[in-house]
Amino acid sequence: MKMKKSSVLGLAAAGVLLAALSVPVSARIAGWLYGQTLRVADTEGRGGTVINTLGVGDAYIQGDLEVAGQQFSAAPATQVIGAASTIAADACGGLKRISATADRTTDTTATFTAPAAGNAGCCMLVVNVDTVDTIYLDSNTAFPLTNVASAALGPKGSINVCSDGTYWQHTAWTEY
Repeated sequence: MKMKKSSVLGLAAAGVLLAALSVPVSARIAGWLYGQTLRVADTEGRGGTVINTLGVGDAYIQGDLEVAGQQFSAAPATQVIGAASTIAADACGGLKRISATADRTTDTTATFTAPAAGNAGCCMLVVNVDTVDTIYLDSNTAFPLTNVASAALGPKGSINVCSDGTYWQHTAWTEY
């Protein structure tokens, strides 16, 4: 069978594309995806199979990857900040609600869960949902603030923080 030159080139390009799609692609598991359950469904929509809970590391995807629906994690329960409390890094990629029973200052050495390789890339929007009390986030070695001793989050105040594995950095801060 004789094929036109354009058909041969088209088939060659399709072969290269198929070869490229069959090579495993590495994806870093971080942020909101960490700790989530991976479900795989077939293209006929016959349901999904629980594969495993994802941890920090690499995942390999071979073939097509389609993400459908809303992608978010439910916010954890509001953390009540006591005197010298540490804010838990349990809302990576989402909303971290905090409140207090009186004006409070966080721990002077660990404002947030200690930065480490396991929470590198964790970003949280921390919001004081208290209606009366101010929460002071202490500036320290692991949470360095410039020219202030603490970040004051009054009622409805918020701060966006991210861990690089060594420090917690703030990217935006709103004081009410």
